[in-house]
Amino acid sequence: MKKLINLYQQNKQVISYLFWGVLTTIVSIAVYELLIFSLPQIKFRITIIGAISQFAGIVFAYFTNRKYVFYSNAHNLAEQIKEFWYFFLGRAGASAIEIILVDILVNVGMQSKIEESIANIIGNVFVVIANYFWSKLVVFKKTSK
Repeated sequence: MKKLINLYQQNKQVISYLFWGVLTTIVSIAVYELLIFSLPQIKFRITIIGAISQFAGIVFAYFTNRKYVFYSNAHNLAEQIKEFWYFFLGRAGASAIEIILVDILVNVGMQSKIEESIANIIGNVFVVIANYFWSKLVVFKKTSK
């Protein structure tokens, strides 16, 4: 038990990041599902719903990461807006790279449905790792514990 506690203490930030990441995914899915069942059939409905649910996930991730993972010290509004902007840019950039990475993997040989799923998993793993390091080294760099 002592080894387990020691392992947790050594990896507390990563474990916390993964925990809040799972909750972020749940928030994004919940918003998506809520909107799917409540918005009328309009042009670009799925795109709009997807964008709103992703943005909700990013906002949730920002606030949980700044408070529970990286312990941000940005207190005034200008600092928080700058911090959020960098956070948002990192998330958007990692997502764009994920789309390109999955497309490349599928087009160079991962063409069966199972292989496409594996390519998507690889892309998602990339995003989790990239977002963690972007947040740690760029967004919250002065305040990471």
